[in-house]
Amino acid sequence: MSRYGNEEGRTIVANAKKAVTRLGPKAAAFLDSTSLGNSPAVLMALAAYQRGEFRMSPETAQVELDKLTKDLRSKPYYNYPAYRDSNHPKHRVAVDRATALYELRYRDE
Repeated sequence: MSRYGNEEGRTIVANAKKAVTRLGPKAAAFLDSTSLGNSPAVLMALAAYQRGEFRMSPETAQVELDKLTKDLRSKPYYNYPAYRDSNHPKHRVAVDRATALYELRYRDE
């Protein structure tokens, strides 16, 4: 919540909970017993798993990366995507997602 804000934080937690449900009771027990279920990095990874980001092809990752990082200089400042606007409330999540997508895009190279 402190890194991404309450709204995005709730979305991440909701996606992580859905991922744990998909993974089953053994995964839930492991996360509870090790306290990893409280780790922001683990929550982000579980949310990415739930969204299907780990199964993305490099081409799909590039398409998503282009959506996040496209240059909108011809439009007014308030239309800049979150990735380009450091004051945007979703800037940090956009930058972190772009980093993950970049790694997926170039994982085979």
